[in-house]
Parts: sequence; structure tokens; C-alpha cells
Amino acid sequence: MLLHDKHRLAVLTSYNTIEMGQDRTLDALCNLVLSTFGVPMAAVSLVDERVTHHIGMAGCVFGDVANENTFCSRAIESTDPFLIEDATSDDRFATNPFVKDAPGIRFYLGAPLIAPDGSTLGAICALDTKVRQCTSEEKIKLISLASTAVEILSMRRYMREARKLALVDGLTGIANRTGIELEIEKAILALRNHDLPFSLLYFDVDRFKQVNDECGHTAGDELLRLIGEVLAGRNRPDEVSARPGGDEFIVLRLGGTRVSDLAEAQQIKALLDDAVSRASFPVSFSMGLVSFTAAPKDVTAALYAADALLYDAKRRGKNLISAGEQK
Repeated sequence: MLLHDKHRLAVLTSYNTIEMGQDRTLDALCNLVLSTFGVPMAAVSLVDERVTHHIGMAGCVFGDVANENTFCSRAIESTDPFLIEDATSDDRFATNPFVKDAPGIRFYLGAPLIAPDGSTLGAICALDTKVRQCTSEEKIKLISLASTAVEILSMRRYMREARKLALVDGLTGIANRTGIELEIEKAILALRNHDLPFSLLYFDVDRFKQVNDECGHTAGDELLRLIGEVLAGRNRPDEVSARPGGDEFIVLRLGGTRVSDLAEAQQIKALLDDAVSRASFPVSFSMGLVSFTAAPKDVTAALYAADALLYDAKRRGKNLISAGEQK
């Protein structure tokens, strides 16, 4: 069944349907449907395997609706417009709650939203509480509006992916400086407004220059990628890892204590030490750890505090963690 087609669902997921929410641009497109067709209601939907998500609406409020109660879940089964002139006389919809009860749908015309690869994502539809007929010209107009809806969705996906790429380090795949600074800013606000503590582990690679000089920059890049893999592999919901630049790395941790922050930092260092040893890289790690129970002035102040402890670790002989607290 098309609803459960794995390829279709994968394409749908790439449009981030769960988090998409209602879109004002699609609402405006629905208003265009109202004026074009003279109907009181219009909607744009995305249909997953269980639920129809209404992400653009005019003249109605549907939210998320189980597929068995929606017209749009039927509209995606064909590349042609799906027409119901009188829902009360159609056995498939006569007992539908949106037909029997408010808003009392009688007429439905839906055109599938077809992605560039041919997958059907959902539908754009014109709805009426009165029985009516539909011309071929009206179907063509709705197909055109469906194409516009897909263009809007594609642009939204492109912009989201572009923003993500702007926040990710191209070499390691973890956050870059911009990405981690945004997360630190959020952490400062959470501490200031909700007393949620956080910590910053700021570290760099001892003898990284030696690796580059003796083994070449390709080896240096391999080492940086390895560190990124170790950090990303922790996959902790309360952590964000980043490479702000060069051989420097940051781990932001939320909701810990000074004791638990240090324990996690020690675990990270142990994982890194093991990984570089197995890969025969002659390096170690100097780390500065600061736990915040009082909000720093800003991101710059937070990073300065962590960097100062990193410098202290270097001064004390490297290959260790220098920990502190700001309260």
C-alpha cells in the first residue's frame, strides 16, 4: 500500500514533516485556493503512514488527523486529482466524522504533492460544505497550485539543510564554532531562567603540530576526524560536541554537577586516549573543564573561562584535566 511505501516515507522524512508545523506561506497558498475555487476551506497536508499532518490551512483548523479519517490519504494514491462531489453519497466517506459532524464536508478536490523523484508527499485540497461539481479547468488549476506547494516545501527543506551545513564542521561532522556558540547561548539562558547548570570541556591535541610536520596534513586530518568520531559516538542527548577550529574541541554538557562533569570529562579523555593509541598517533590531550552554576555574562565569557583552564592544564605539564567552577 502506498501509505506504507518505504521509499515514499523516506522522502517524506527528508522534508522534516514531524517538526514542520504550520507554514504561513502555505496558509497564503490556501487562501489563493479559496479565491480561485470559491470554496470556504482549503488545506495543504503531508501524509505519513499513520497521520495526515495539515501544515497549511485557510477557513479551517484540522491539525493532525488519523489517515482513516482524511480525504488526503486517498488523494496521494494517484497522480491525478481526487474528486468527491458529495461525500454523503460516497460509501468511503459517508460516515467520516468530518462529513457527519462539523465542518460537514460535502465536496473535496485534492491534488497530490509530487516530489521531484515522483513520490507523493501529501495533497492540496479545496473543500466545501455544499455539493458541487468540478471542471477540468479547475483540476488543472489545482495541479498547478500543488506544484507551487512542492516548490515551497523544497525551498524550506533547502534552507534548513543550508542552515545545518553552516553550523557543522566539514571535516569532523560535529558542530563548528558558530554551532557551538549558539548552543552555549541557549545554555546560558537556560541557567539564567531555569537554574539548569552546564559545563564546558575545552581541549586541544598535545603534539598535533608534530603529527602534521612528521606525517603530513592528511594524517593530521585523519586524527581530527577520529576525535570527531569519538565525540559523536557518545551520542548523549545532554551533550553537544564541536570543533571550533584547528585542533581545538569543545564539549557542552547540560544539567550536571561539578562531580559528574569531571567524571564525564575523564571518560571522554579515556576514550580519546584509547582511540589515538589504537591508531598509533603519538598525541595526548590537555583539557580545561568549567562547571557553571551561575550564568556567565555571555558566550565569550564562558569560553574564556574554559580556555583559561585549558591554559592551566598546559602550564601544569599537559595531558591532564584542569577543572574549576563558576558559581
